[in-house]
Amino acid sequence: MFNTVLDLFKGFSILQWGILIGGIVLLWPDVLNFFIDKKDSNVDEPVKPETVVDQSINLTKIVSQWEVLYDNCRKNGLEDAANKLKEVFPMLVNTKIK
Repeated sequence: MFNTVLDLFKGFSILQWGILIGGIVLLWPDVLNFFIDKKDSNVDEPVKPETVVDQSINLTKIVSQWEVLYDNCRKNGLEDAANKLKEVFPMLVNTKIK
């Protein structure tokens, strides 16, 4: 039927050439990305944020701040807030740090 690929393309009509060129134009960026961007294959992986740990805050300081908050809630009559603090931090209720 067709002796060469060139004979096949010679027989194309204007509409067939338009469809062929339109398909090439639409697919060209994907074809380039497939062959060129192999080195950037980790682009689709989610970026893990760096965890920054502030070493200046220690556990005793946090407990001390909790104690100040709890005591001020009691002094100012905020019983609901103090009770919520007890629910969230039940082990710190009777803690006194000096």
